[in-house]
Amino acid sequence: FDTEKPFEQNAEFYRWKVSVQPRSSALFTVKTRTLSQRFETIRGLVGETLSHYLEKNLLTDALAGGLAQVLERYRKLEALEEKRQKIEGERQKIYQAQKQVQGNLAPLGRDGEEGRLRSRLVGDLEKHENKLLELEESEKAVGVESAALEAELVELLEGLNKAL
Repeated sequence: FDTEKPFEQNAEFYRWKVSVQPRSSALFTVKTRTLSQRFETIRGLVGETLSHYLEKNLLTDALAGGLAQVLERYRKLEALEEKRQKIEGERQKIYQAQKQVQGNLAPLGRDGEEGRLRSRLVGDLEKHENKLLELEESEKAVGVESAALEAELVELLEGLNKAL
């Protein structure tokens, strides 16, 4: 930018010295630059935003690739969290069903038709317990996978930090 520095400047105006003949005018063009910066959280980025930044040369190819990997890990973590919440919802439904079955068991006798019904309800309780064990195993697997993804994220982010 070829514009000379202003002769005088403060927060409200800039002044330049310009020689002008009486009863004439002069065209004085000022070209300025301003430094701007933007703060984005990585989790808030989407592929379109990364592409846009890449097109405008705001990111290098390597940095955009690294950020894409980080975003992919974050999406996987979000999916695992949804899965964990679904497991918790199923667990609560089973607890409610168990409570209802236990309430039905209390007044039943052990002989005759009541005995057969009691046996069936006890079988239902056993099925519920088995399902709870399966859910517990699933939840543990989700926890292990989440921990591994978080470790990968830390590694990727440290790598990106060093690359900057």
